[in-house]
Amino acid sequence: MTESSGCTECIFKSPAAKLLTTDEILTMEKNCAVTDLKAGDTIFKQGVFSSNVVYIKHGIVKLHIDGPYREQIIKIAKGPTYLGLPTTLDEKFYRYTATTVEETGACFIDKTIFKQFVQENGQFAYEIIVDLCKQELLMFNKCISKSQKNARGRIADALLFFKEDIYEEDEFKLPL
Repeated sequence: MTESSGCTECIFKSPAAKLLTTDEILTMEKNCAVTDLKAGDTIFKQGVFSSNVVYIKHGIVKLHIDGPYREQIIKIAKGPTYLGLPTTLDEKFYRYTATTVEETGACFIDKTIFKQFVQENGQFAYEIIVDLCKQELLMFNKCISKSQKNARGRIADALLFFKEDIYEEDEFKLPL
């Protein structure tokens, strides 16, 4: 990991981070580590203490829960996006594992500083809440869609998801 080398000039800023003041951006810069990860790297692990908010600048990440017999993929996320917000803001331990699917750029922002921004900057907090709401509604729609389709329909749905939401191209290689 390397220390942040310029949050002010970052081209991957989230809509929420764009609402931070200059002083808040400089504070985040001092309390953030930036790293590039290879495919298959673990970003955080289920059951481990949560000390950072993870912001994926670019790349693809799978979120999965380890069960007694196998892992269950709960989401495929594409940067730019925050990971683990519900766990970071309310609990002490991650409830799932995040693993890179391809090369990924990530920022590890100190949890205490992130919470401070949420408490002190209403516009920042609002954007974080909007993002969480959008993600929750998307998960609800996917859950209903999966439960009401047969196996072929679920496979078609997954291929369309990768085509439209992840790669945004007609031709792609599935990295799974």
